[in-house]
Amino acid sequence: MLDGGDPNRLLLQRPTWSNAAYREALQQYQQYTHNSNDVQQQQHEEATDVDRYLQPSLSFALQEFYNAYRLYGSYHVIGSFNGGKDACVILELMRAAHAHWAQQQQQQQQQNGNSLDDQTVTICRPRVVYWDKEGEFQEVAELVQELVHRYDLDMICFQKGISFPQGLAWLVENNNNNNN
Repeated sequence: MLDGGDPNRLLLQRPTWSNAAYREALQQYQQYTHNSNDVQQQQHEEATDVDRYLQPSLSFALQEFYNAYRLYGSYHVIGSFNGGKDACVILELMRAAHAHWAQQQQQQQQQNGNSLDDQTVTICRPRVVYWDKEGEFQEVAELVQELVHRYDLDMICFQKGISFPQGLAWLVENNNNNNN
């Protein structure tokens, strides 16, 4: 079902998220929640009006993602990413929530007396799933690959011919790693 190798083994492997991608996503979370000290953001009064309009929806969406991470852990949250504009927005929110959840896990470890040097919190890459399909525009496929690389994502790509229900059933059946 997956490209290359034993699909069950590949599903359970969760590469560590690069520090640069984690930090960028965490900064994005802080900007979304207005915890950033970004001077440019404060200088644009017109952005303030947009922020007031979008902030409740943005906060709600981030909280829903965070709740998914809190309830299921990072190993069990998977975003479907097809390269469309709506999927790009969801991906940005997912990355931000993933980074925030990881930061909360690190802070909890520190409060429990563990130093960050102990490497007790491993931040896995955010996982996304993609269904390769006949007739996909080359530009969309290139965008998906570019964003997977840029954001250091862990992408599962179902081959052409695997339907959405088949892929979801396989993920539910096999994504049973007990890690967070």
